[in-house]
Amino acid sequence: MFRKLLLISILNLILFSCVYFSLQHNSVYSHTLGKISDNYERFGDWRNPDIRPVKKPFVTISDNNFENWDAAIYKCIKRTMYADTGCDYEVKGTFFPLFPLVWKVTTLNNIGISILNYFIFSISIALLIIHFLKTDDRNKLLIYSLFIALPSVVVYFIPYTEALFLLCAAFTFIGIAKNKYYLYFISAVLLAMVRPATVFVLLAFLAVEGINLVENKNIKTFLKNIALRSAPFVLGYFLAIFIQFLFTSSWTTFLDAGVYWNGETFNAIETISDWSKEGFGLSSFAIFFVCVPAFAYLLYSLINQEIRKNTYLQDMVENHHNYVFMASLFYLVGLLLSFYIAIIFFLNYLPSLHKNAILLLCIAPLVLLVIFFLSIDYGGNKLTFNYAGLYLYILIFLFLLFRNKFSLNAQIAFVAILILCSTVWSTYLLNMFFNEAWVFT
Repeated sequence: MFRKLLLISILNLILFSCVYFSLQHNSVYSHTLGKISDNYERFGDWRNPDIRPVKKPFVTISDNNFENWDAAIYKCIKRTMYADTGCDYEVKGTFFPLFPLVWKVTTLNNIGISILNYFIFSISIALLIIHFLKTDDRNKLLIYSLFIALPSVVVYFIPYTEALFLLCAAFTFIGIAKNKYYLYFISAVLLAMVRPATVFVLLAFLAVEGINLVENKNIKTFLKNIALRSAPFVLGYFLAIFIQFLFTSSWTTFLDAGVYWNGETFNAIETISDWSKEGFGLSSFAIFFVCVPAFAYLLYSLINQEIRKNTYLQDMVENHHNYVFMASLFYLVGLLLSFYIAIIFFLNYLPSLHKNAILLLCIAPLVLLVIFFLSIDYGGNKLTFNYAGLYLYILIFLFLLFRNKFSLNAQIAFVAILILCSTVWSTYLLNMFFNEAWVFT
């Protein structure tokens, strides 16, 4: 199975490359994507940026093009670690060292580390599919093909930490599911060294332990589990800060950089905005189709007496898969990031859902999204190519809800169309990154 999934990932990379290279040619671009969209080009300097929509084909892929936004900071750390060498010195303390160390050890250039990131990402999804998705091999291949081509996967094609984060998270959750603490411990230590935001993973675990305490009323077990879950994260954060100390002679490098990055004053939220219309569309999907349903399910699980009395929360300690699912839901609610783990478990539980619950999952997010869009001014016309990623995600969401209603051949055909459309969208986002039009977060 793993070899088949790896082959699919190679074919997906070839498809992505072919689409991107095709859209570099004006004759192809002007007769296809150029008819419905603009690309972006940056003018001016960093203090006075001027990002303009332009009608031009994709830029040529070069090693320098990958060294934009946060990737430039990671490369700076890769070269000199946290020493005061002038390159992004004030802010690089907020970036943890594991990914730059991997980059340093591999000695890869920008393109090379980006390709490695893609395969780390592909392997991570393969591990999650193999260990957690409960279906036959044909459906695993189908879901995997779709997952590695989702409209936001471009972040795994560049020198960012998302791929390494996903791999460490996958092994962390596998360690929990298999009840192998040594695997959990090692993976969680590495996970904590990837980025500071991994604290939300720890908080998700602690939240699940809190549920266990409410259910079991065993304070001794609760304190023991809290210590076991927290220990590798604490060690990982210490190692990250210690590495910074080795190059700066300061234990507060991370905190000092955070103050410089964020400023010392709190600015109240006065309006809704985003880095771009494209990013706004993807964020809107994450809020209404991922985080809101996850929050609703968590709330329902906590207050519904039947669930609490029957099988789900009561046996969470014994059923490690349920533990992983609940932790991933808490993580989704706490942080808008990767949702692969929760979606896989959702697919496992989907056949047992009542048809009314499925219809609610379909209608409620759509209604909330429409109300939200009608209530704000930001983003302009929502029926433009800028929001194609959002609508592709909605189609994928609906496909996952209702795919069992169709024959396997129909599913394959629909997935093929979704993959092609998502790939075009992802190449569009990558070209935006190359042009420094907006930052991926």
